[in-house]
Amino acid sequence: MLKQKLDDEELALLEIVEDSIWFGEFMRSTAEGEIDKNVWPKGDPWKYRDYQRQFLSDTSEFILYTGGRAIGKCQPSGARIYTTKGYKTISELAREKYFIAYAIDPDNMAVVQRRAVITKDKQAEAYTIVTNSGYEFVATKLHPILTPENYKLMGDLSVGDYVAVATQLPHESNNKALQWHELRILGYLFLNKTFRAEQTIKPRYKKIGAELEIIADRLVVRWNKDFDGNYRFLKKRGPYKHPITSIIQQMDMYHALREYGAKKIPSMIKDECLENIQVFLEAVFAQFATITNQQITLDLQHHVLAQDFQELLLRFGIESTIEQIGDRWLLSLLDYRAFYRFWN
Repeated sequence: MLKQKLDDEELALLEIVEDSIWFGEFMRSTAEGEIDKNVWPKGDPWKYRDYQRQFLSDTSEFILYTGGRAIGKCQPSGARIYTTKGYKTISELAREKYFIAYAIDPDNMAVVQRRAVITKDKQAEAYTIVTNSGYEFVATKLHPILTPENYKLMGDLSVGDYVAVATQLPHESNNKALQWHELRILGYLFLNKTFRAEQTIKPRYKKIGAELEIIADRLVVRWNKDFDGNYRFLKKRGPYKHPITSIIQQMDMYHALREYGAKKIPSMIKDECLENIQVFLEAVFAQFATITNQQITLDLQHHVLAQDFQELLLRFGIESTIEQIGDRWLLSLLDYRAFYRFWN
């Protein structure tokens, strides 16, 4: 009834007001509806960009997940994003033209791949979520976080709230750049305080000692075993580097391992297929983990290193916790389900 009483100009104005795209463009082009046309901005009428039009016309409940530039999620440069190449910090991803991240499809809540880019924005206060199990997430207060009651903004969360965490991470690599004996020797050496190619290795179990002899033959080095059961891998004569040194250098970890020990798991290992990652993890846990009927733990010297191991275990659906004890970090399997998956 009301619309029947309006003239054509009033109907046209009402149509603009009711349309979210037209209304925004009209207000910007007319200096917020200024009656005096002489003070309107000069030039062509102002228009939204294509991605802004898509956002304004999209009725999806979770549009924030696929929003364009300036409407994405704001996070600091040190925050980690899970990509097809594993967890990467935003500062690392900012150097890429684009990257492929994992997201949640709002229609069926399935994990899907999406292209994404990093753009710099204004500085803002950042918050850190730390769960009881040691998961950490850093973002600004306007970042949406999945909870049992649907999504909440980071700033609306309180201590004691439940938030969603990953129980299994997708990993679709077919890489087999590293061979069995290379992965095994890396695992048996990885958590030593410092690295030397010909340093002694004290095998924790007899089976590890038997494997070391096989590994030495495949690396084409001489192995020596002393009266205490310690092994050494000796380079054969010639101008070539020690094979283990070559592998470590290719992973760009030679200096760090010699001086400080491992601070993170190299990308070359993280990018391998699941079968090869399993070979590496088996060696690390066999040589360095505390294994009892009640718990399986790794004592690690860096938080990032603990997060890397947590990530690799989650690719097999094995959940773990991270706890800081003094200046060390203790990674522990979460529960009996994690135990079962670990042993199987």
